[in-house]
Amino acid sequence: FNSAEMVGPAQKDSQRPTLTIADVEARPTAVDAGLQLDWFSPQLQLKANLWQDVSSTYHGQHASLTAQHGWQSGQGYWQLHASLFWKSADLMQTYYGIEEDGQELSYDRLAESWQPELKLSFSYPLSTQWSALVFYRYRWLDNAMTDSPLVQEHTIRGWFVGLSYQFF
Repeated sequence: FNSAEMVGPAQKDSQRPTLTIADVEARPTAVDAGLQLDWFSPQLQLKANLWQDVSSTYHGQHASLTAQHGWQSGQGYWQLHASLFWKSADLMQTYYGIEEDGQELSYDRLAESWQPELKLSFSYPLSTQWSALVFYRYRWLDNAMTDSPLVQEHTIRGWFVGLSYQFF
């Protein structure tokens, strides 16, 4: 007899059902409006954003605070960004929650989420308006985000390699 094949009440509750794309309804599109405040000094830039759902799709908000420091090197321009992102519980439930619709997929309502991020970017000027741009970002996801059955990782890592165009 194999004890791994036995599923008792405690084991059954702790097992997370496997979801497929077919199990999840399409997420709605929302229109957000917001404010951005910037503060500049020779060594530091601070940015604050606050967004509100104006389409009444998820009835929530999201915000971010970012501090960035840049420096010129012989090869190009470097920037280090530290950010904190906040998402309201309404936004979290709409985009990361699973609604019960007669199936056995029932989860607690998701809470608001706080997500810190670090990003390092490098740009190399190609002309007065064009630059080559490379960045790497690393975002940590809190329990509010990872409690969602749609999220399997505890971090988001991303690379970008491309071109940047400055309009003015």
